Amino acid sequence: MRTYITSKKQLHFTGVDIPENVCCELQIRTLLQHAYSELTHDTIYKPTTKASPEVTRAVSKSMALIETTDSIFEDVDNTISKVSEVFASLLDNLIPLYSELTGRPLQYDYKVNIFIIETYSELLEGFSVTELSEFINGKLFIVDQIKDRAETKFLFRQPVILLLYKLAYTNRHIMKQAWPYQQEQILPVFSDLGISI
Repeated sequence: MRTYITSKKQLHFTGVDIPENVCCELQIRTLLQHAYSELTHDTIYKPTTKASPEVTRAVSKSMALIETTDSIFEDVDNTISKVSEVFASLLDNLIPLYSELTGRPLQYDYKVNIFIIETYSELLEGFSVTELSEFINGKLFIVDQIKDRAETKFLFRQPVILLLYKLAYTNRHIMKQAWPYQQEQILPVFSDLGISI
């Protein structure tokens, strides 16, 4: 990628005065693009001797590889971004539900909530916040337990705790096995639901 930048005022850099409004070209390249540039600059674009057809073909293949790699990385990045948006959207729905049910000020850690949601992503197909709300409202003792523990236990200050109760109730074995932190952190959720693990 090439872009152009202009100095807004006169600069002095390594013993050189750079006047105001001097325009410079800035090239931003990936490591592969840089390697390609280093390889081909003297061989193809400023040759002292003519490059053989084999070298020219090899250089063309390497450029095709770079373009393909860039495209694959872009696809992966786009996929990750879409998945991240789904997780963030779910958290955006959990936050007001948690706040409404507990009446607590929000003191949550965004990254921890997203990480836990991502951990259980396979269990969340077809997930509905409405169903979660109905589940919690059918077991209001859960809200009391969250409020009691929130003062001293970090996990119970996180909106994702509501989701964890639902997952413990519907998928106890998978939920326990996939839990990414220390097991004792999640034990109160099972205990509250009367589930032995």
